[in-house]
Amino acid sequence: MVQRLILILFPLLLAVGAYFYVIPTVKRKHYDFTLQSADGPVSLSDFRGKKAVAIYFGYTYCPDICPTTFSNLTGAMKLLPPEAADAMQVIFVSVDTDRDTPQSLKEYVEYFYPTYLGVTGSKTQIDEVVSRYDGTEYTIIKGGSKAMGYTVGHTSYVYFFDKQGNFSSRLNHSIDPRETLTHMEKALGIAH
Repeated sequence: MVQRLILILFPLLLAVGAYFYVIPTVKRKHYDFTLQSADGPVSLSDFRGKKAVAIYFGYTYCPDICPTTFSNLTGAMKLLPPEAADAMQVIFVSVDTDRDTPQSLKEYVEYFYPTYLGVTGSKTQIDEVVSRYDGTEYTIIKGGSKAMGYTVGHTSYVYFFDKQGNFSSRLNHSIDPRETLTHMEKALGIAH
């Protein structure tokens, strides 16, 4: 009887273990990346166990959506209690590998909030990272003003991860800091 019970329960326990350990680990690896900031390499996994993370894809020459998104993120950060804001890391991944440098990204993101990070890499690296984030796309659009030479069409999603590095939520373009705050609080584990 005991052996039969063990034979029945053992596979069930393995399945439960896989669900709570293996599947989240695979999902975390799916989203992980290492790109360059002005201060050195940055990986999503660097923040595991330390901070919740919000990731946004765009470019510094963006005339409207990126600055609006960053103003919105900053508005939400300012609504958080100081200790919660310290536990939230925003990372800007540039999809404009020709113009955005690690230093220009640092200057751009720190204009909005001093702890934001800007990262970039080669076009191949950026394409690899973009492919991991469902719904994120970008296209180089030739033409436009002579000063800029081209623009970049891109989606506008913010991806949130909890402190364990697990995907928490995806926010479609929003201009309401309170909506963004809700996603931040979920990633931070702040109950209402």
